[in-house]
Amino acid sequence: MTYSVRLPPYREGDIVEVEGEYYVINHLSGSYLKLVSLKDGREKNVDVKRHRVHVVEERENLEEAMVIYAKEKEAQIMDKDYKTLEVKMPKTLKPGEKIKIVRIDDVVYVVP
Repeated sequence: MTYSVRLPPYREGDIVEVEGEYYVINHLSGSYLKLVSLKDGREKNVDVKRHRVHVVEERENLEEAMVIYAKEKEAQIMDKDYKTLEVKMPKTLKPGEKIKIVRIDDVVYVVP
């Protein structure tokens, strides 16, 4: 017997674009994806048969950064090149915490 399996081009933790917005894949099951918005942290369920899903960045290629200062929904982070950046994030972070970031069109997003 021979089995053929077609794996999707994305995995949990990858950054994808759906309908012009950017999300991180939180969970995948069959043809459904559970996504978390990079913009505001809200969750969205998507049927890949009805929506076009484009992989923007794979989880292995996400950059690491450190939180320097955080207040409510804004923070200052230091990237791998020791540059300080100001970002808005969907969750509260603590100074000294290591986080993952992604740069898309000159905008830095914190990956929840």
